[in-house]
Amino acid sequence: MSTGIRSRGAVIIVLAMIALSAVPGGNPKTSHASALQPHGLGVRMLSDIADHDPIVINSDSDFETQGWPGNGTQSSPYVIANLHIASDGNCLTVMNTTAWFLVTNCVFSSATPMYVSGTGVAMQNVTNGAIDSCQFASLKNAIVIADCINCSLSDSSVVNCHFGVVGLDSVGCLIAGCNFTQCTFGVEFTGVSRFALQTLNVSDCTSGVALYWSDDCDITESRIHRCVTGVMLSNSLSCVISDNEFEACGIEIGGTREHWDHTISGNTVNGRPIIFFKSVVDMTANLSKYGQVLAVNCKNTTFSAADLSDVPLGMQIAFSTGCTIESLSARDCRTGVMCKSCDGIEVRNPTIHDCGIGVLLFRCTDSATIGGFMANVGSGVVTDLSAGCHAINVSVENADWGCTIDSSNNCSVESSKFDNSSGAGIRVRFSDHIVMSNCTVTESHAIGIQLYALVEGLVTGPHVSNCSVGISLISSRNCSIVSARVTNNSITGLYIDYSENISVRKSFVAFNGGTGIYLGPRTRECRVWGNVIVWNAQNAQDDGESNSWDDGVALGNCWHDWNLTGTYPIPGESGNSDHYPRSWDTDGDGLSDYVEVNVYGTDPHDRDTDGDGLDDKWEIVRGLNPLDPRDALLAPLVVSPVLWLTAAASAAVFVIISSKRGGPRELANDANPHLYIRLGYRRSIVSWPS
Repeated sequence: MSTGIRSRGAVIIVLAMIALSAVPGGNPKTSHASALQPHGLGVRMLSDIADHDPIVINSDSDFETQGWPGNGTQSSPYVIANLHIASDGNCLTVMNTTAWFLVTNCVFSSATPMYVSGTGVAMQNVTNGAIDSCQFASLKNAIVIADCINCSLSDSSVVNCHFGVVGLDSVGCLIAGCNFTQCTFGVEFTGVSRFALQTLNVSDCTSGVALYWSDDCDITESRIHRCVTGVMLSNSLSCVISDNEFEACGIEIGGTREHWDHTISGNTVNGRPIIFFKSVVDMTANLSKYGQVLAVNCKNTTFSAADLSDVPLGMQIAFSTGCTIESLSARDCRTGVMCKSCDGIEVRNPTIHDCGIGVLLFRCTDSATIGGFMANVGSGVVTDLSAGCHAINVSVENADWGCTIDSSNNCSVESSKFDNSSGAGIRVRFSDHIVMSNCTVTESHAIGIQLYALVEGLVTGPHVSNCSVGISLISSRNCSIVSARVTNNSITGLYIDYSENISVRKSFVAFNGGTGIYLGPRTRECRVWGNVIVWNAQNAQDDGESNSWDDGVALGNCWHDWNLTGTYPIPGESGNSDHYPRSWDTDGDGLSDYVEVNVYGTDPHDRDTDGDGLDDKWEIVRGLNPLDPRDALLAPLVVSPVLWLTAAASAAVFVIISSKRGGPRELANDANPHLYIRLGYRRSIVSWPS
């Protein structure tokens, strides 16, 4: 509905600009069938054109007083012909007339062609007007038809205009045989009825043909090529779209259930049929031969094997229940699959490339995207204004946004993978009761998981790495991050601000380039405990209020740089501390990272710093130097027997393992090494019996 409102607003602004003020009342409703018929199809060549000043017709009498030929009847209409009018205002204005008139063989353009400005022909409260074989170029509005009855536009060309033909609150008009090229909006009507659009050529426009709040209109036998939107029917009733040829664009429908009650047949897109399913139940449909798919009011139906490309909306399904879309392939679409106002829809194993949105669930309930792969998309899976919808085991690469949940409740993202997103791998906004579990997000250029205005959210088991910011949580409350692994992010591991009652537990936050966990100045009542927070450029910072870094009883967090005594102070304005800190042993050699760095000088990331095959702690306990790979060779009673056989004789030798990265040194019993065959090797060192 918002699109239509914007369109209506745009038309009203156009009318205000051209200063058309009269509003008709009590005009009889007629059919477009009685309109002045066009002279033929195809734009005719213009000749004998004379420059002329802008023209204003305010009543039927103005045709006669201004000297235009004809008498205003259907058989002898007033004729305005063979003129070139250039203006940055209105070239031709006709208002409040019922006489038949014809504008033909004229050229209308902006007075400053380098700018798109002015209006070609503006008609308001006109009955029985016709425009035929005219050209319109570089205008803001080529033709405006407002509050008109039984008018027509035929065999004319509109090039490089902002609006081609704009219609508002008019009845029974005909648009036939016209070309609209390189316009922002080719044909746009709001609040019209019984319009016929025939044999049009609309190409390279942002919007081809759009009808808002319009009824009983026909769009037939037209060619609509390379427009961002081909035909849009929004909040319109009982229209016919038939026998049209679309290229790189198609059909879109918006509105409530009743606004999907149209007749759509005989259309093609990119040489393949467009199919429209209405009210089908308990069937299986193979979609492999179709170029675009629309479905409404379907139940328990399986749609399979669609292969859709180069069409704005690949598949649209609306107001349907219990349907499955499986093994769909889409590429070069604005949206691969759009589900609107559906319940219990499952999109299974889609393969989607180079689309604006992969799968869109809009105003849906209890629906899911399950499996599938998407790449080079604006957004992979989008859930908007929906409830109980899920993305499960989905993989998305090279997206702006891997998965978006917007203004939705009780939804989840589960066991999914998002790689190399330019925005965020997972984005949640203005939503309640959202669960993210066991997802992997890597290489996001901005944020791995972005949570904004989230209430009652749970993020459990994510792996987030190599992003700029791992997890961002802003303007949220009552959320938990549990068992997360947040590593190697360039700026911050977890960034939390403008939020309250946030819990971070059982998570591993390490090797992040900036701060491991940051609580901003507008956080309060946040709890961070039971985590491993190690080897970040700065492990933590708390600038908030009433936050805590332990459970208040006995459990805080593990820190690589805790000095093993007292509390662990948290940098920041809050002056907070972890009252129950614990040490951390990164390499598992039995020595805490702090002790390795500050006492022994060993590498806390390598349990065998000197590479002699002996763990650092083992050497220290036995009085050896964990930084000297040779001292184990010289120490008494500390050897590892390894049996070797020579190739010539079975002479036993003892090998003392020096093993710098696994390379043994051998010492033969006769100090004359031979070719040895090693029978066994033990990395662990045992004391040789005395």
